[in-house]
Amino acid sequence: MKQLLSIAAIAALASFALPSQAADKSGYLTDKAGNIVTTKSGICLRTKEWTESKADATCLAKSKSK
Repeated sequence: MKQLLSIAAIAALASFALPSQAADKSGYLTDKAGNIVTTKSGICLRTKEWTESKADATCLAKSKSK
């Protein structure tokens, strides 16, 4: 029983930690799963809310390589 409570406590703490570790994708168009939508050539689609401070490192690398 004690082990079960420990596992439940760890799971509860992990659920609070996950949202803060998620990347901020507010400047990009996302699908229902929360993934950034890209063109066929791999360019990330931005919204009007996009600013340089919201830039995603993966998207920047893809756009600079084109």
